[in-house]
Amino acid sequence: MIFFNLTILEEQSCNDPNKLLSMLYYHWKKDIPLRPDNIRLRSKKPLHGTSYLLNPEKLFSDKTTDLLFKSQYIKLTARRDYSLYKEYGYKGLHRSFFPDLNIPAIKNNPLLRITDTEILFKYEETIWH
Repeated sequence: MIFFNLTILEEQSCNDPNKLLSMLYYHWKKDIPLRPDNIRLRSKKPLHGTSYLLNPEKLFSDKTTDLLFKSQYIKLTARRDYSLYKEYGYKGLHRSFFPDLNIPAIKNNPLLRITDTEILFKYEETIWH
């Protein structure tokens, strides 16, 4: 599990999907040796926050999914309330809390399952059909 601050992550990465994933990966795996050519992996501000990913290793080990889809996945997981997961084990994102979501923009993301009421995340669910 990893906790992060999406606002700072988006700001520091300039919303570039590659930088966003790289910075989040570095935040998760703090032991990566930094070379001058990959210094951009480190955020200038701490990324600690209340947004979370339950299985970051699965997301980061996925080498076939487009970076844009992974970025969308991270941004949507960040909207979840950790207290709902901690108290009830709820891992999805209930759509009624976010009527502003642009569903057409995410409907083809293979890492998401979108129903009438919620968005489910491939690497957060134990059963994925």
